[in-house]
Amino acid sequence: MKKLSVISLIFSLLFVFSCEDKVEKDTTPPELTIVSPTSGSTIGEIVQIKVQTTDESGIFKVDFYIQNSIVLSDTTLPYEYEWNTTTNQDGEYKVKVVSFDTEENFVESEISVTVDNESKKPSISEIDSLVYKDNSFIIYWSKNNDSDFKSYNLFISEDSMMSGKQIVFETNDRSQNSYTMSNVENGIYRFFQLITKDSYNLESSSQVKEISSFITFTMGFGNKRGFGGLIDGDNYVMIGRTTTDVSDESDLWIVKLDLLGGLIWENNYGGNQIDEGIDIIKSNGGDYFIIGTSGSFEIGEHVYVLKINGDGQLLWEKSYKGSRGSSIIEVGINKFIFLSEIQDSFSYSRLTEINENGEVTSTTDFTKNGKNVTGEQIIKSNDDKIILSGSINNSQGYLVKYSSTMNFESELLINSMTHIYSMIMDSNNDILVIGNSGGGTNSKTVLTMTSSNSEIIWTYVHNTNSYSLGYSVVQTSEGNFVFCGQNIFQKIDNNGNVIWDHNQSGNEIIETKDGGFIIFGGSLIKTNSVGKQN
Repeated sequence: MKKLSVISLIFSLLFVFSCEDKVEKDTTPPELTIVSPTSGSTIGEIVQIKVQTTDESGIFKVDFYIQNSIVLSDTTLPYEYEWNTTTNQDGEYKVKVVSFDTEENFVESEISVTVDNESKKPSISEIDSLVYKDNSFIIYWSKNNDSDFKSYNLFISEDSMMSGKQIVFETNDRSQNSYTMSNVENGIYRFFQLITKDSYNLESSSQVKEISSFITFTMGFGNKRGFGGLIDGDNYVMIGRTTTDVSDESDLWIVKLDLLGGLIWENNYGGNQIDEGIDIIKSNGGDYFIIGTSGSFEIGEHVYVLKINGDGQLLWEKSYKGSRGSSIIEVGINKFIFLSEIQDSFSYSRLTEINENGEVTSTTDFTKNGKNVTGEQIIKSNDDKIILSGSINNSQGYLVKYSSTMNFESELLINSMTHIYSMIMDSNNDILVIGNSGGGTNSKTVLTMTSSNSEIIWTYVHNTNSYSLGYSVVQTSEGNFVFCGQNIFQKIDNNGNVIWDHNQSGNEIIETKDGGFIIFGGSLIKTNSVGKQN
């Protein structure tokens, strides 16, 4: 019986082992479903890729792929991948998930989604305004009300493309809507852009805004009108006329202002004798010499020259023969020449040389065969010549060159201009004149460049359908030209190409130290370098 039992046991074990060899291996892959996002959907920011997967033998791992690149191998429930789409460009993407069971069986599922973070960017906070005040730039912007707001980031650059931009301010306070940049250098342009970020680091950018650190202002003076002026250090001096409250009589008027347009002093001169001041210079001795007129065109002494000091105190006042005075220059030590118009049977121009006390030392006249000659301005050239400009019968412009002792040397008639109002000598020692052609409503502003040999180099006609008269021109520090007049304020290069154009009136223009412009006229106008008031 014992032997039988042992033999039975052996046969039983062999039977069991034989049965185990006949069990089949698991070859069934897991079940897999991508729960979210759904195929064809549009997604953005942070997205959870969620799957459901089961298998009788158990799940070993789940692999997640974006565009066939594995991004996560997950071995624990729940099987999910947090996809930060903000690091990807917008567009269509393939999302693939592969599930493996413990027997190395696997199944994969794939969907297509569209990433669109552009529409999910934060609301744009635009720069509302930029102010230059007290040597500071103050930048204001609109507040952001998005629930996922993270920060404002303000950038600065020296050009409108924001190349080489630098961050100047950053804050997480959504209520903050301004920033002040102190100690700004005068006479510069800067460009600002505000970038708003959300909690997903998506960004939206404001438009680029420009500001300049130019002092600008417009000063009106009521019943007073300026005809010309000068820059004296950091001060502006304007001359003109003022109408009194009695019988509409006018006086020569002068005002001196500081760099910000603040009043330093203001005076009237001449009583009822001098109606207006036309031109002013500052002498090498530091005093002002002014030429004015009584406004009468009758024969007599109606041209006046005044000498005042820097505080506006009258030192002397003298009258001279003529109906109108228009220009005065300093030509040597204690020696001055002024231009006036003499009215007899016809009008002609007279150059009068005086000393520092207003005493006449010499005169010379320019006549033109009985034609009416109007002189507008004289300048001293770099080689000590005296250049006179004006018009003949108000129908033809002219330039006359005199020696330093007022001896006639040459003349140039400019047929393209009916009247010349002023001129400058440019950096090449050529003479640029400004005036007009035509008359009445057909008047056009004309600029003509002439050489030192009295040859016309080029002519520029202001192309506009409206009436304009050009009174004053200046060459800028970079070599271009800015001119003003009646209904015109324009900048051109030396080829006549327009750089900017504004509808502004003025009688005389000067470039200021910061590269802007001061315009003397009905008001005193200070602009930035592009002819605007910031």
